[in-house]
Formats: sequence, C-alpha cells, structure tokens
Amino acid sequence: MNERGLSTVVSTIVLVLLVLVAIGGVWMAISNLLNEGANSVSLGDLSVDLVIRSATVNTTTGLALIKVARNPGIADVTLTAIKFVVEDSRNAEVFEVQTGDFPEYAQRTFELNLNERELLNINDIKKISLAPVYLSGSGEMKTGSLGSGSFTFTDSSSSGSFLSTECSTATDCGTDYWITGTEICSSLDPKVILQYKKIYACTGGFCQESVQPLAVETCAETEECYSGECQSQGIPCTSATVGEDCGVDGFIGFPICASNAYPEKIIQDFQNFECVNSFCTVSVTSETVSECPEEQVCEIVQGQPECFVPLECNLNGDCPVGEVCNSGNCETELAVMTGAVASIWPFDLGEYFDSPELSKVGGENYKSYTIFFPGSAESRCLKIDEYVYPESLENNAYVRLNESETQIDSGDNFEIWETEYGCTNL
Repeated sequence: MNERGLSTVVSTIVLVLLVLVAIGGVWMAISNLLNEGANSVSLGDLSVDLVIRSATVNTTTGLALIKVARNPGIADVTLTAIKFVVEDSRNAEVFEVQTGDFPEYAQRTFELNLNERELLNINDIKKISLAPVYLSGSGEMKTGSLGSGSFTFTDSSSSGSFLSTECSTATDCGTDYWITGTEICSSLDPKVILQYKKIYACTGGFCQESVQPLAVETCAETEECYSGECQSQGIPCTSATVGEDCGVDGFIGFPICASNAYPEKIIQDFQNFECVNSFCTVSVTSETVSECPEEQVCEIVQGQPECFVPLECNLNGDCPVGEVCNSGNCETELAVMTGAVASIWPFDLGEYFDSPELSKVGGENYKSYTIFFPGSAESRCLKIDEYVYPESLENNAYVRLNESETQIDSGDNFEIWETEYGCTNL
C-alpha cells in the first residue's frame, strides 16, 4: 500500500514539473514576440505629425510644389528632413529635402524637381506621400513611416490639377469655394473677419487658380475680431502663460507675391500674441518667406506664389511676325521646305501642284502647314489640305491647297512653314 501511495505522489510531482516547464516555454515564446513587437513600434509617427495640405505639379517645368503642415507631437524631437515619395501609375521615387527650422504649427512649401527622376511620368503623377527624418531625444537619427498625410491626385482634386489644363471659361477649371478654417482678422479694420477663398479663372486658354482673403463677417459694435473670431470681451492672461492663454505665434493664411518693390518676394501674414495689461492682444504683420533672386519675378501659379525668370513668350502669337515661340523664347522660324512649282491643275485654277523639291519619302504629314508663293501673283498665305507622296521616286509628290482657285503658275517659288507665323505676307 505504501509503495503504491509513494508512486502516486511521485507521478503527481513529475506531472506538475512538466506543466511548469511547458508554461515556461510558452512564456518565453510570448515574451520574445512582445519584445520584438515593442522594438518594432516607432514613436516617430507620434512625435512628428506632418500633413500635406496641398500639392500641384507643373507639367511644363516638371516642378512639384507641396505645402506641408506640422502638427504638435507627444515628444520633443528635432525635425531635420522630409522624404517625399512620388508615385505614378508604374513607379515610385524618393526625394529627401532638408527642412531647416520647421517648428510645430508651422507650414512650409517644398519644391521638387521631378525631372531628376527619369522613371517618373510627370503627366501621370498619382500620389505624393511623406516620412519625417528626425533627431530623437537620445540623439539617434530616425526615419518615420509613411503617415496618413499623403496627397492623392484625382480628376476633381483642385489643388492637384495640372497647369496644362485648357479652358474656354472659368467653369471649365472648377467651382470657387471657401477654404474651411482659414478665418483671420483684417489688418485694416479690427471688426472685419476675412476668410480665404479658392478662385478659378481662365487666362489665355489655360486654367489658373488664386487664393484670396475676402470679408465674410463684421463684428457687432461692442465686439472686435480676435484670432479670426468676434469677441465681446477681452481674454485674461499672464505674461508667463501668454502662449496658453492667448495663442501660439505663427504664420497664418497663405503666402502671396509682393511685387511692388525690387527685389520681388514671397510674403505671408504672421500672427503675434502678447499679454498687455493682463489681457490678450494680437497683431498681424507681413513677413518675408523668401526673396526672389535677381532677374526673377513672383507670380501666383495654381494658387501658389513662385519666383522664376519671366518668359519672353507663351504662345506663337506673342512673337513678332516671322518668329515662333520655342521654350519661352521668340525665335525665327525656318521654312520646312522650299522649291519651284513644276505644274498645276486644273490648269486654269491651280488647286493642285507638283514639284521635284517636294519630299518624296513618306513620313511627315504636312497637312495644315502654311504655304505661300513669294514674288508670284498669289499673295495669300494658303494651307495644305492634302500632301500626296508618289508611288515611285521617278514621279513628283503633289499637294492640294485649301483654295479651289489660286493665282499660282508653273515656275513660281514656294515656301512651306509649320505655322502661319513664318508667312511674311500676312
């Protein structure tokens, strides 16, 4: 009996030991997973909160302008740079930009030259994301993950529309709208509240945007505007807690061009809070954000101020007769083809003509090109309605003109131009 009882006790002890060993093994596995998970958690997203407010892409220059706002985080870290990830339908490229002084509550506009990445299709940009590069409290340089502050380009996204959008009226570009949360006090009248409005326009056949502060409310006789709101009485404060009681100094509204003096510059309103006689006061001044280099001007393009060297022309019509617009410069246009008329038909009308100087090798389609006949009885600048290559190189190519009756004749000289601006007889 005693031997059997002792055997049962031993068996129970062994069983308990096995259970303890199993629990220990499970705990070690769970502990490793927890440690790995803790090591993979980054405070970067909580320490540095960046949001893309707007983004535009100029398909002509390949430049992207990205407005970024920094919201307050839970830790005191130093933001040093931002990694922008730009995506088209097939590829994604990373641009790292140094931020300089970029405190919380501030906004900065960054410029990316998309031409630096050959794989990017500038006409097909779909999304721009960002990740902060910051110096942690321990002095370690870290990169946060791609946050929620990305910007996706859509057909209806006004701030992501391209500069190349053609239009006939302003309604082709978009519908004007008030920008939520942009109320500020007028610097001219302390009782007037202004709010920024996005306004679309069609200029020279292309869409343009601007952001303008307009009056939306006038405070009552016993009220004054304070930080974008009508206040009936002063806000008490102390000099030690002015930031908490009154507000945090910083830029407000949107940057604009200051073109009334040389050099031209980009300015933005700056809001400054003070505690005077135990009550909050606020003042708004215009501060220089950046100064345009020599020979550059500032203009609002798609709602964003830009410094750039002004172009001599945008369209062929901006240039003198005989010149065309090439990459912003007026240049003398050269004739595509010159020669002499061999024969015409119908013989008394001259709607068609052929010439040995007309190109016989297929490839270029000269339809709608301008043609004129210097020194002949035909003084008009005509158009080519049809250009026919010969089936055999032994024969001439011929053209049909846009007029069924002309004054051309055999032996007349002709010049063919890609545009009408090369036709000096206009």
